[in-house]
Amino acid sequence: MATILVVDDKEFRRQEIKDLLQKNGYEVITIPRAHDATWAFMDNHFCIDLVLTDTNMPEVSGIELAECIREEISKTIPIIGMSKREENRQFYEHFWLKSEPPEILIGLIKKLTAQK
Repeated sequence: MATILVVDDKEFRRQEIKDLLQKNGYEVITIPRAHDATWAFMDNHFCIDLVLTDTNMPEVSGIELAECIREEISKTIPIIGMSKREENRQFYEHFWLKSEPPEILIGLIKKLTAQK
């Protein structure tokens, strides 16, 4: 099954998403800061199949993280942005609104990881 890098500054959200993904058979790496996620991704890019990142985080945003991954590491890895705010959808090719049911996120992840 696919390995997913989850980046969110809120511990409860990371754990909630980790539990959901593991329940659906995914391996999960969680990171609290986008800056640290860049290093984790570079160290583990060969085994990470998808990045799921919060949009609004201190220091480095999820938008900046996605740009960094695209420009410096991988142009092809699927990146899903997540936010409570619909207007953040415009910054990502793939997006999950946190108020949507978790089944929407799982369906999107299944679709994107099946394409690899």
